[in-house]
Amino acid sequence: MEHNKYSSPMSAILILFFFCIGSQSFLNAQSGNTEKIIDKKLHKLLIARIQVGDNIPQEIAAKVPPALALAAFASGKYEVIRMTMNDSASKFLKAQGISPTISKVMEFLNAQKSVYVNIQRLNNLLRVEILEDAFPEYNESRPGVGFALLRYRKSDSIIYDIPLLHALQRAFAVAERDSLMFDKADEDMRRYPAPTVVPTGIIFKDNYKNLNKIYDLKMQVINAYDAVQVMVNAGKDHPKFTLVDIDTRDSIYAMLNLYGVENNREPVGQELAMLGRIGIEYIITGTAENKKDFSEITLELKKLQKDGSTTFVRGVKEIITTDKIEDFRKAIDRSTKVLLDGKSEEEKKTKKRK
Repeated sequence: MEHNKYSSPMSAILILFFFCIGSQSFLNAQSGNTEKIIDKKLHKLLIARIQVGDNIPQEIAAKVPPALALAAFASGKYEVIRMTMNDSASKFLKAQGISPTISKVMEFLNAQKSVYVNIQRLNNLLRVEILEDAFPEYNESRPGVGFALLRYRKSDSIIYDIPLLHALQRAFAVAERDSLMFDKADEDMRRYPAPTVVPTGIIFKDNYKNLNKIYDLKMQVINAYDAVQVMVNAGKDHPKFTLVDIDTRDSIYAMLNLYGVENNREPVGQELAMLGRIGIEYIITGTAENKKDFSEITLELKKLQKDGSTTFVRGVKEIITTDKIEDFRKAIDRSTKVLLDGKSEEEKKTKKRK
């Protein structure tokens, strides 16, 4: 796990939000960014309920309103009604003998949508689900789920602030059915729906037994674990995928009492079905085959269904001509990045030159 402190401009903005919970003055002060707001009245969002999992500090719930307010501001489409206004409206309606239902509070505050937020943690993976309801029409509820990795610690305590914002933005974009919802925001605030990806491992095929270090039987378990770790690291900052780390993946397997799952074999149906039920959307599988004079490394991205079945999306092959483990790692790193991007580094450079 990483133990760095955040130092980006986005972090400073979010920290200010956390000091100004319930204050609209921060949004009004952002005059430098007003050109990013669509030239029309912003729709009002009312936070109807916030639920936090048992393994998450309950005080994290207080960070949801300012984080959602920042996400709404970045979208250029919405503004979040302060929680203090929610409470005041409920008390006023109650004093008038009116039951302060969500719909009545929305009507009183002229809110166009209500949102329900549910936050759960699975090891190092934060899951945020948003359910949107429109007012006055309740004929459709729009769910959205977003993920983010909990990569940072401070004095052994998880830092939730930035992952919470990222997961909220991704869930928001999914609920809105707008993958480009934050595409025109400042760079630090650009987020896209990022489905989860689990690297399951890499299988070694060695028909030549020519003492190639990559295929050493005594080292295959270690080499496979190392390859999966390289995949996770290669994709950890990818804008459109959330790579699930080994500890989190294994904690999912443990729900089925599957322990010590090795990384140098095909995942079985049980494992894939469990990943699918949890909400994992893609897996990466790999093979390394000894071709005598070279090794052929193949990685495949597959769509995972809830029943554990998979559909091939795309694949990448790379050749290495040495048996150095470092060259093997570099090949896995390059292949993972190409696999997730859907294009090679050379193709990306050519596009930039154009």
